[in-house]
Amino acid sequence: MTRRQPPATTTPVAANDNLLTIDRAIADGLCPTSLRQIADANLKAARKGENSARLLRQADNLHKIADKLELLGYGRVA
Repeated sequence: MTRRQPPATTTPVAANDNLLTIDRAIADGLCPTSLRQIADANLKAARKGENSARLLRQADNLHKIADKLELLGYGRVA
């Protein structure tokens, strides 16, 4: 007779689940310049040793989102 495993009560969260997405940035009306400023602040804080791995991952993600927004034409002055 085989025993069934009880269902997992929680599922592990992937590291990227809490990072900003391009869809969310567009929906929130975020401009590339502000994303780059936040990314730079995260890099500065990471250099000071404040939770550096997370801040570096966030900064990298914000720079990528800012680049994509610019390619899509967001943040340009008409």
